[in-house]
Amino acid sequence: MFYESKEGLNDTELREALAKSLEGKELKHVLILPPDYTRMYSGAGKITEIYYDLLKDRCEVDIMPALGTHEPMTEAECKAFFGSDVPFEKILVHNTTGRIIPAGKLPAEVGVVILNVTTLATLANYVKTGMPLVEKCITVDGSAIKHPKNVLCPIGTSIRDVLDFVDAERDEPGKVIFGGPMTGFPAYSLDEPIVKNTNAITVLTKKDAKEREATACIHCGRCVEACPLSLVPTAFTKALDIENVDERMARLEEYSIMLCMECGCCSFVCPANRPLIQNNRMAKNSLREYNAHRAKLK
Repeated sequence: MFYESKEGLNDTELREALAKSLEGKELKHVLILPPDYTRMYSGAGKITEIYYDLLKDRCEVDIMPALGTHEPMTEAECKAFFGSDVPFEKILVHNTTGRIIPAGKLPAEVGVVILNVTTLATLANYVKTGMPLVEKCITVDGSAIKHPKNVLCPIGTSIRDVLDFVDAERDEPGKVIFGGPMTGFPAYSLDEPIVKNTNAITVLTKKDAKEREATACIHCGRCVEACPLSLVPTAFTKALDIENVDERMARLEEYSIMLCMECGCCSFVCPANRPLIQNNRMAKNSLREYNAHRAKLK
């Protein structure tokens, strides 16, 4: 089954849709979890504002923005993002576990599992009905897509069937990507299926998918400025050229390569078209294998 919306929703339609989502629900306390001010143009602030207005007279409502900047939002940012009708005292600050994740580690390593709302809803549905995850809502977008949209499709649906449904310009597909253009990975065939962790398909024309020729680094520093973790991607590339393996790995650890979250910002802003994110992934994999090998020798 597919659901589609070819046009965006205006404020009235959005309010009606959100109100419909609350019909038949008995609510005592609602916690809204939007992104923070760094996602100002996502529309999440408007959705949060409408939900708060719909719920404030029905139940207790709190709002806890995600910390994309790792800092709580100021009162001015909250007003700009959520509007003046949402009281600042209703916005909570993150301090759930008090645990700190070590650099380069995962939440599971400090005894924490982080799940998004969709995963929680799927788990609840499974516990209630016994029905496992059988369909996934994915975003279909890209320069080869005439009408970008979200579609709900069964797991196992081929990319070809999804593109037929959204009326993609299939005469000129240059590249199909599972995920987005920054962190996604290419699909090698249109017959590949949608799987449980597919969240988007990006389809590019041949013009946009054309590989750009890399040139010499001009030391402009844009990759460092763009890195959300203030890493130095060019240093990782230089470290990979060191012949001595032990020295190479020591240098990568010194530069904190494992902190790289592979967002792709460095490659996106590089005017020399350097394959920085590819080098970062190669460096991380090399260091993992090196440390695993050393652990076996102990």
